[in-house]
Amino acid sequence: MIDHSGERAQGGARAGDARAARLCEFVRVVTLHRPSNVDEPGRLGELVGLLERLGEHLGVVFPVHPRTRGRLEEFGLFGRLESAAGVSLLGPLGYRESLGLMAEATVVITDSGGIQEETAFLAVPV
Repeated sequence: MIDHSGERAQGGARAGDARAARLCEFVRVVTLHRPSNVDEPGRLGELVGLLERLGEHLGVVFPVHPRTRGRLEEFGLFGRLESAAGVSLLGPLGYRESLGLMAEATVVITDSGGIQEETAFLAVPV
């Protein structure tokens, strides 16, 4: 769902928000939650490997969806991401905080149709 209030500059990242300031160090955002990507151990393992490589070279912020976190833990993959260089794991974000993070991103990597719509509105490449 897109919030058409025109709050791109504010979103969830306010100047006085320490968490938002820390997140702004990273401008590549990743989200994953679709069953086809997170329910099969081999596929999820491939994606974890991709995130590890991206982290090494670019740095990424990964707000981990509860469904995804459950699968990562179930398949023994969460520890790899926790220790991956350049990968900043976050818990689930609220809508405004998520929108603010995406507004600051130079690119978003996602399997979410809704986030694809929101990044188009924000003019952020997906």
